[in-house]
Amino acid sequence: MGQNWQVVIGGEGGQGLVVAGVLLGEAAIEDGKKAAQTASYGIASRGGFTKSEVVVDDNEIQYPAVDEPNLVLALTEEALKKYYKKVPEDCLIVYDSSFVKDTYEGENVLGLPLAKKVRDEKANNLNLPLNVMSLGALIAKSGIVKKESLEKALEGRFAKKMDVNRKAVELGMELVKLTIN
Repeated sequence: MGQNWQVVIGGEGGQGLVVAGVLLGEAAIEDGKKAAQTASYGIASRGGFTKSEVVVDDNEIQYPAVDEPNLVLALTEEALKKYYKKVPEDCLIVYDSSFVKDTYEGENVLGLPLAKKVRDEKANNLNLPLNVMSLGALIAKSGIVKKESLEKALEGRFAKKMDVNRKAVELGMELVKLTIN
């Protein structure tokens, strides 16, 4: 029996979280899995709390929303605080540590300077999408989908921007490798 993933991608409006959820679902389908994606966001399209939920399973999905996450990607400290103490102990949490003031620790908690890396690359005239880089980190840490499947999903939506998206995925994956070694 395969892994059932219940994923929450949380942050603020304007970070591309809904697109990230859709891409993750499409990558899962590329891998031959079933996927369902839902989104919730506040009244403000930019700046308010936003989340995208993705359920991935080898079998038919009976309920399309996340009951109990086992994978959280938090791109703001608000999103991290919202889930950090409310998820099961074995839930994998990957978060953007670029703006986090408090300390978040745990065996399954990984902070990565995602937004900082995007800013650093922008200084080198490379404008990378934070949401795509974050997905690269998420798949490197969790193995939820294959890199090639994510790239195929990206190509289906953003064919003209594949060079920058491929680079974003690779850099997100590289950040995870640097923390493991």
